[in-house]
Amino acid sequence: NIVYWNSMNKKIKKVKGEQKFAAARDYIDNIIKSMIDALIVVDPDGRIKTINKATTDLLGYKEEELFGRSVVAIFAEEEEEEEEAIIVSLKDITERVESRKQLEVALEKAQEGERMKSLFMANMSHEIRTPLNAIMGFTNLIEMSTRNLVSEEEKGFFDIVKKSGTRLLHTVHEILDISQIEAGTYNLYMEHLDLCTLVKNLVQEFEMIATQKGLELVYEAELETAIIEVDQLGISQAISNIIDNAIKYTDQGKITVLLEQKPKHYVLSIRDTGIGIAEDYLNKLYEVFSQESEGYTKKYQGIGLGMSIAKRHLDLNHIAVKVESTKGVGTTFTLTFPEDPSDKSVNKRITEKRVEKEEVEITSTAEPIEKPLVLLVEDDPDTHKLMGVFLRDQYEIDVADSVAGAKQKMKKNSPELVLLDLSLVGNEDGLDLVRWMRKTKTWKKTPVVATTAHAFTKDKENCIVAGCNDYLSKPMNREKLLEKISKLV
Repeated sequence: NIVYWNSMNKKIKKVKGEQKFAAARDYIDNIIKSMIDALIVVDPDGRIKTINKATTDLLGYKEEELFGRSVVAIFAEEEEEEEEAIIVSLKDITERVESRKQLEVALEKAQEGERMKSLFMANMSHEIRTPLNAIMGFTNLIEMSTRNLVSEEEKGFFDIVKKSGTRLLHTVHEILDISQIEAGTYNLYMEHLDLCTLVKNLVQEFEMIATQKGLELVYEAELETAIIEVDQLGISQAISNIIDNAIKYTDQGKITVLLEQKPKHYVLSIRDTGIGIAEDYLNKLYEVFSQESEGYTKKYQGIGLGMSIAKRHLDLNHIAVKVESTKGVGTTFTLTFPEDPSDKSVNKRITEKRVEKEEVEITSTAEPIEKPLVLLVEDDPDTHKLMGVFLRDQYEIDVADSVAGAKQKMKKNSPELVLLDLSLVGNEDGLDLVRWMRKTKTWKKTPVVATTAHAFTKDKENCIVAGCNDYLSKPMNREKLLEKISKLV
């Protein structure tokens, strides 16, 4: 009985083992057949034992056409050394490849779209600024030549033209600025500067506007220097927009610009006694084209971009801004600037640079014995005439409208300074000319001032990198132009 029992027990175990093996095999077969990727299992002779539906779909065979066939014969012309076991896994990547191609096409279209947007903005800037340069420039000249011949009423006409031209330029500038920032094409140019000097100069620029409106604009500072590292153009624009808004929305009282020093940072507060901002509008303050007063009944000019641009410039420079306002009482903007971690040598270098600049201004007031020759490289005929009138009392003028023409003029007469537009006649632009000058011994040190309607930050950077000594965007102010020239000649 014991022998019989042991024999039966072994048979039962064997059966159970075979059942477990069969179950495991079925389990694996089910996994293989349900896989998304194609899978082939072969025996030691390289003959196909198991395949799944993904394999037949991918290869275009029926199951019975693949069973027992050599996997090497299917996938290779020459048989390789046999292995004890081979498992072939195939994956259909057609959709992935197509998806990648579609992404590449979409990326190319997006890049082309950004390029076209940047090109459009650049052309828009150039095509508006160039005629506006002539309109405002010649209006100023006519006003100067007829100021004693016209009535007080007619003098007011010139003020209206200048005011309207400035308003148009400001609007165009805002649209192009916000477009540049939103498109991600605005380039930061970080540098060390004195916040005290920057703010003081900006306040001086707005003093006349405030006075004309009967407002008091006050600058207060507890310190003489405040060295920071920022993008000067962006920060100047942000502070200017906030001061401009303070004056715009204040009908009586004053605007106070206060600069204070705190531990490891500086605090700039711009406080007005204006109309204030409603609490429910504060969340919309920095939205593009947003104004609290809207529609046909809006009380103030503008397109609602000033604060949007200011906020974006501050964010790019990592400058925190806080606004507190009470309707009918006034508004206070608070800007927090991190103190520059550099040592005091930065302060020393800026101070030396400021002294050097003042010395140049003092020495440049001497009257020249002869009129220096200035070469104007410009493609716009109206600008030729305008610049000729601007400069004729103090300088001799030579004109060229292309790089080739400029080189010929320079060989005949040696200019002491070159005024250079970027857009010129021919296949070469203004930057090509200044690069050539900086590589040529004769013209290597000749001063060059870029005078152009291309007014984006990258345009100014391109001019300086190419070798220009200074930059002035159109429309140009005659006094600023003469000031820049006098420092270099």
